[in-house]
Amino acid sequence: RPEGEGCRVRMGLPPGVGDAAAALAAVGRASQRAGLTVVELRAGRTPLEERFAEVTAAPARAERGGGAR
Repeated sequence: RPEGEGCRVRMGLPPGVGDAAAALAAVGRASQRAGLTVVELRAGRTPLEERFAEVTAAPARAERGGGAR
């Protein structure tokens, strides 16, 4: 891990804007031009985010008559 102050960036990609790989490549190029050290670029959600989406979607499905998984 590089020395210095760290920060975390989270980016959402709206539907129809493009693919995640192209967006991550653009972020990587912009970071390089700015002289920033990128520690990780990863597409998708973390397992915790996936589980949260799954759990919070269950009540919404039940309200619509879809029931739980």
